[in-house]
Amino acid sequence: MVTLKQLEALYWIGRLGSFEAAARHLQTSQSTITRRIQEFEAVTGAAVFDRTTRVPTLSRRGQEACLQAAAILESTEQLMAGLSSPDMIARRVSIGVTELSSFSWIPDFMRQARAAFPKLELDLRVGSAFKLRQMLVENELDFAVVPSALYPPGFTAKRVGVLTTSFCAARGKFPPAAQLSLEIQAGTPLIVQENTLFDQVVAHVLSDEEPELGDVIVADGLLAMIALVASDHGISVLPDFILDTHPFSMAISRISPDFKPAPLAYVVVYSESTRSPAVLTLIEMVQDACRFDQFFAGIVSAPPTDP
Repeated sequence: MVTLKQLEALYWIGRLGSFEAAARHLQTSQSTITRRIQEFEAVTGAAVFDRTTRVPTLSRRGQEACLQAAAILESTEQLMAGLSSPDMIARRVSIGVTELSSFSWIPDFMRQARAAFPKLELDLRVGSAFKLRQMLVENELDFAVVPSALYPPGFTAKRVGVLTTSFCAARGKFPPAAQLSLEIQAGTPLIVQENTLFDQVVAHVLSDEEPELGDVIVADGLLAMIALVASDHGISVLPDFILDTHPFSMAISRISPDFKPAPLAYVVVYSESTRSPAVLTLIEMVQDACRFDQFFAGIVSAPPTDP
């Protein structure tokens, strides 16, 4: 069977004039080029080079074969260019993100991804990091963005963004310099989100203080946590980009700066066997887009200011 490698060797010998020049252009050895031509002649039964001269030259049949090889190689390049073009891609990619991502960088990322791949169906799954981890293991996602502590073994992980958080309460509830441990010891309820790392963040920060916790209120989502804090039902840990966003910044304020939780690193996780150009390109786009610094990035603008 004739191969593209054989046609490639034939074409470049004809164009550059020698086996040596073709080998140099194709970044291979001259013996490899010679072998490919010999294989081509054996398969086709045609002597494409006149070897009676000191330097082998294309025979008449070789010249015809060289023209046909050029046409085939050109068609192959057009085919490959078309298949790798975003406009030619028509498939489904499943992406898993946490609720925090959906409130920050995901809107802008989705807009960019749809512009880059107009025929690509993006299946966005929003869930807890623990749920996304399980979905990765069960091959339900092409990739996911989760806290670095939760990516499963056997997968590739690339760091993408860092989330910073602060303890907070309803604005005016406590003085900004108030000590958090004393506030909790006084019986202030602690608001946490179910199935997230927030409760672990709180436990880690407070582990050295060993305070007597007040009631723990478990919210089922980020918006519920925000509403509970803003309505003075307790204190919590919330992302800094939320606390800096209007109108949340009008109702909630940071407290106890001495108890600043450690930053939480996020990674994009995908199977080590991933080979899809579309998926790999989207992962690169995630690395550029994932920033926990703006609420609904690309959608929400700053509040109007008075003239």
